[in-house]
Amino acid sequence: MAQEAGVFPKSLKSYVQRALALCKDEKQSAACQEIMKEVRLQLVIKCCLEHTTSVAKTFLMSCCLVVEIKEPEPVLARNPMDNSGYGY
Repeated sequence: MAQEAGVFPKSLKSYVQRALALCKDEKQSAACQEIMKEVRLQLVIKCCLEHTTSVAKTFLMSCCLVVEIKEPEPVLARNPMDNSGYGY
């Protein structure tokens, strides 16, 4: 009965062991184990989806190309009142 608890993460191991210890007979223990297997499967699926999402984000970001757009050099404004012809 308690061996089933060994397949869970350490954080859930004591919870699973207590739940299995509270079972009154083998039928109840089997039902409890099936529920725990379903919970574990859902956790595995959730972790896989989170990992896949993380990998996809990394892949998509690595495919991005950042281009620096150079701005044109500012043109110095001439003094409109200057008629000397030298441009300064």
